[in-house]
This record gives sequence, structure tokens and C-alpha cells, in this order.
Amino acid sequence: MKNISWIEVDFNNWQNNKLYEKTFNDIKSAIISKNIVSFTYFSSNEKGTSRSVKPVRLLFKSQDWYLYAFCLLRNDFRYFKLSRIKNLETYTEKFDDNFEDVVLKKEMPYENTVHIKVKFDRKVAFRVYDELNGEIIEDSDGNLYTEIEVPNDYNLYNYIFSFGDGAEVLEPKEIRMQIKEMINKMAEKYIT
Repeated sequence: MKNISWIEVDFNNWQNNKLYEKTFNDIKSAIISKNIVSFTYFSSNEKGTSRSVKPVRLLFKSQDWYLYAFCLLRNDFRYFKLSRIKNLETYTEKFDDNFEDVVLKKEMPYENTVHIKVKFDRKVAFRVYDELNGEIIEDSDGNLYTEIEVPNDYNLYNYIFSFGDGAEVLEPKEIRMQIKEMINKMAEKYIT
């Protein structure tokens, strides 16, 4: 039987960012050789922090690669999104810990979430079906309606705004009003 190439994984986005692939490969090597790595990490609080970690595993989840590692700063296991890792360095220092049996936490619990009802324009239906798993109702015009449980922080607004004018939060009213205020502030920047 002929050897058939049936799968190919390309770690680069459509802009062909070789740095992302290098970060992935360097972390993979550090996991295999048990080297401590350090990097600057940009989390959701808008600032970079220096981290040294014992890398455990690479995980692909929800369209992104993550490093699961034991963080020496926090003295606990943490996820680090690869695209937010900068200035990666692999130390010659090795660690003895055996992480082979570590079970990854597959859910990242958020303490403050909000349940929102959203209407999506049919032009973004491909994303809705790609990204959302709950019940999706389609009206006669092809618009989609669904409910989402999301962190009640910048992630909510970033996600809704990523749809441009293709998404409208219907409920709760407080979130709807917050989005309206944010849109008005954005519009003020483009008056001239």
C-alpha cells in the first residue's frame, strides 16, 4: 500500500510568523530535555511579567496553543498562551520533577462570569458555528441567536467586538449599555 500523506500541521498563521513556530519548537525541546525556561508573559492585566517555569506539556485548545507549566513565581501550575510568550530563553539548568502523570486542568475557571444573549448577523454564521457549542437558533433572515457564559471582563468585550457590526448583545441590559458607551468612546476618536 502506498504511503499517503493524510495530515499536516502548520503552526504559522497566514502571515507566516516563524517566531511562533520557533517558540513552539523551543518549548517542545525544553519539555523533552527537562530544561527550565524563562520568558516575558503578557497576561490580561496589560503588563508583562518575567516568568521562569518547568515546562510540562503543550496543549492545543480552542484555536490556540498553550504551555502548561509549573510556574516558579506562583509556585503552581499555570497555562501560558504561546502567542503571549516573548523573549523565551532555555536555561541549561534542568529539573528532576516527573510530570508524565500530571493531569491537565482542561477548564480554566473564572470567578466572575456573565450569561449573555447575543444576536449574530448571518454574515458571521461561519464563526458562530466554529466557536460556539450551545443551542443556536436561526430566524427566517438567517440571523443567529444564542446564549453564552463568558468572563465578565475585557474578554467579553474583545470577543463581541471581534465580530464588528455582526454581533449585538441583547441581554443583560447592563452589558448592552456598557458596550454602547464603549462604542461611543471609540466613535469620538474618529470624529476628525
